[in-house]
Amino acid sequence: GIFNSHTKKRFDELEKAKSELELRIIQEEIKKPIFTREQIMFWICRFKDGNIDDPKYRASIVDIFVNAIYLYDDKIVLTYNYKEGSKTVSLAEVNSSDLVECAPPYR
Repeated sequence: GIFNSHTKKRFDELEKAKSELELRIIQEEIKKPIFTREQIMFWICRFKDGNIDDPKYRASIVDIFVNAIYLYDDKIVLTYNYKEGSKTVSLAEVNSSDLVECAPPYR
């Protein structure tokens, strides 16, 4: 039939090549891209002309940079899209920040 020592050898070669290609694809997907300073500046400058009073613009900024916000009784945990890990902010830090003065009145 068709399956003989020659086809078996070729099949094994192709299987090995397939495995190597799959490994290289995974390695490339894992790599973090390296951007030039100009590429980073171009991307960041897209935000400078936005209207901060526009709710859609504000939501897009949060969507881009913040992955998740977890609210607890005594703290807030922020998880970012632009770096690993998260940041925990205590309510004492929030109450002592300058942003409290800009907030609407507490009712």
